[in-house]
Amino acid sequence: MNVNKPKQYIDKEFTFLGKKFYIDQGAHIPRHSTEFITVHYINSINNLSKSDLVVADVGTGTGVLSVSIASQCPNVKKVYAIDLFENALQVASINGSNFNLEDKIELLQGDLFEPLLDKQVDVIIANLPFADDNKMKALRSEVIKYEPMTGIYGGRTGFELYERLFKQLEKYSYFRYLKGLWIYCNLEHKPRIEYFHRSLFNNFNLNIVEDKYKPYYLHAYFHRR
Repeated sequence: MNVNKPKQYIDKEFTFLGKKFYIDQGAHIPRHSTEFITVHYINSINNLSKSDLVVADVGTGTGVLSVSIASQCPNVKKVYAIDLFENALQVASINGSNFNLEDKIELLQGDLFEPLLDKQVDVIIANLPFADDNKMKALRSEVIKYEPMTGIYGGRTGFELYERLFKQLEKYSYFRYLKGLWIYCNLEHKPRIEYFHRSLFNNFNLNIVEDKYKPYYLHAYFHRR
């Protein structure tokens, strides 16, 4: 009996920004915070002067970010949707197909940004797992039971995946052409974000926005000056 199983997994669908998406237990259920920030992503991309933009959605999961950007940003010609896990990519593939965006969204399996180190990208969006060890202990048992931990756990401090992503970008051949990187993490990670702003992203402006639904979460935007 599926007493505690999330309704989205039972129905095989969820609503995101007013649209119905497919989901199964191969992917983490997007929260309201993701809806909140996706609107900002769309508006920011639409305000960029360049046309034919290429966007990387690192850790795509269900593919909601890729689908939303591909369908609502006319100045975007391609979205690379990357995930390490095949189960998540299968969900993202179904959602891309359901919205007839197969020609605009390209799915890639790999470790964070690694599949794109030899391709020029204008904007990187990384909505990566950032729950640390303490957060994992506090999660409700039904979350642990039904949702994939690959979509929740971000390592001992919760920032390990972002640390890996930044180290990959240190080797990125087209880094000088990158217009922006946007990430979503915990408020306690702010010092690490500021460190990378000084070291790796010193030619970028940094904007930090508190999450609308969870003020202990934050959204960081590195924008090229």
